[in-house]
Amino acid sequence: MCNHVYKSEFRGLPKAIGKYCPYPEIFEQIKPGNGIHRGLPLDKNGICIFHSPDIEWKRQNKFSEYLVTLLHLLDSDDFYDFSEIIFVGNEVRKKPKPEHLSLRFSGMTFKKQAYFTGSIFQDALELEDVHFKGGANFDQTILNHDLIVKNTIFQGLSFAKSELNRRVLFSGTDFHTYGLFHKTKFTGFKNAGNGYVIKFENARFHFLADFSEAVFTPVGNQSVASFVNVEFKDVADFKKARFHNQVLFKETTFSYITEFIDTQFDLSDSSIRYGGDVAVDFNRIQLRSGKAFLAFRSTDPKNKMFNHDVNMSFEEDLEGVIYLENVNFNNFTPDSRERLITLSRSGKVEIGPGCIKYRFQTEIKSISINQDNSPLILELCQTFTNYFSASNGLSLGFEIVERSKTKVSFFYFTDENISKKEFHERLAATEQHLWNLLSITPNEESLALNYTDNEALSTEEQSRLINVFDGVSALIGTFFRVGARIALGTWKPKDTKALLNAINFHDRNLNDFASNLHKVLVDKYTGKTLLAINFRQNKHLPPIANITYNLTGNNARVYNESVDNSVNIKNSD
Repeated sequence: MCNHVYKSEFRGLPKAIGKYCPYPEIFEQIKPGNGIHRGLPLDKNGICIFHSPDIEWKRQNKFSEYLVTLLHLLDSDDFYDFSEIIFVGNEVRKKPKPEHLSLRFSGMTFKKQAYFTGSIFQDALELEDVHFKGGANFDQTILNHDLIVKNTIFQGLSFAKSELNRRVLFSGTDFHTYGLFHKTKFTGFKNAGNGYVIKFENARFHFLADFSEAVFTPVGNQSVASFVNVEFKDVADFKKARFHNQVLFKETTFSYITEFIDTQFDLSDSSIRYGGDVAVDFNRIQLRSGKAFLAFRSTDPKNKMFNHDVNMSFEEDLEGVIYLENVNFNNFTPDSRERLITLSRSGKVEIGPGCIKYRFQTEIKSISINQDNSPLILELCQTFTNYFSASNGLSLGFEIVERSKTKVSFFYFTDENISKKEFHERLAATEQHLWNLLSITPNEESLALNYTDNEALSTEEQSRLINVFDGVSALIGTFFRVGARIALGTWKPKDTKALLNAINFHDRNLNDFASNLHKVLVDKYTGKTLLAINFRQNKHLPPIANITYNLTGNNARVYNESVDNSVNIKNSD
């Protein structure tokens, strides 16, 4: 018997697995005369050649030959039990360098489920043109050298809670029913060199692809974890996965629900890039199904997704939807941002809450207001952004998040290269300056325009004065529109306070200012006052004569009642 003691978690597997080592008994049943040696070598600790940790002893006793025999012997069982075997290679490989040993399975078919649970592969493992008809379970395995899988079919594959400590390549691979890499550690090694150290290429996940909580740890200063020409036909789960190296999804197809929830995209300690110019590259990806839903979401608003630059481009028009929530949208490349914002207008991209789309943006302001009065809130926002940009020489915009008849939500933003502190200080100062325009007297020097000919204004002074008049006229125009609503009973004191709150960047109580402004609006901004100003300012402007149109027949005639002539207009129809 073998003294090996199983330590892995075998819950959910056939009951016979993980109880005691079955191999000595199997080899004792070999009948003489078939060319196979009866019995199984045991090391000095009484552990069989499959489970023994003595690597040199295993090699000396021709481990690979006993493994081939075991494969044939297990063909008659209900499953292949390779659990907790310590595998060693026997074929010398010179590529990739340096020279190393490899355990190679080629042109084989595993007719039933194969369990490699808890095994250790001391040398490289190569699978080429292999068909696992019953699936393969590599859960809790440790691979201390390269894993190379080519043109292989898995009727289900699981590497859950495993450690893949060198290069990993899945090329031309089909994952039927599932491909599970839950909590898998792709650790690489310090001298991995440059390039695609972890690569899935020309692969198809026909059903569930699970990379949740997988860890791609630093594997060299210029290494890349890549998915190239990979097709996810069903659910793909990258929830809480951690990428600590450069990431590339190139020409990858997402056909159903794919979720990057609380996924970390962080480079290692190096900023050197190998495969491209960005840390995270979704390059010419495709959403080919109307059911395709690609989500990037952080559940913690304080911990935004994407701390490095991101590119996202598409091979063809999107058929599905991309959803973003609590992501650093401003870390997307300019082309990517423009592309995604354009697609958001057609509903193909949804930029959800908590997305930092710009270098700096304020918190979202949500203002409740009486029915149909939100246009005046937005009008004041536009006045403020115009005044800010002209006053500071810095661009400022505002973006509407939600708008209804009773509420409007928005935020201000800038992409200018200034500090966050300076951004908020300028917002507060500009707010104060704008409201103070209402207190400027006509004879103040800043508004005096009766300069003599030899006192021409500088360009800077001209711009400043134009900004002052634009600000005053815009505020007055808004106030007269508020006055009309006050007269009709659709604007109340609380709406005036809401209006002021649209550009409130100070930690202060607005009650007094709102009360004073509302009184001014009631007393001074009436319809009667507006019409009187209009008549006084424009009384010498003659009205435009009434014009009537006769648009019957092939030719139309325009008659101007104030003149004795008419003009022929050719009917364009």
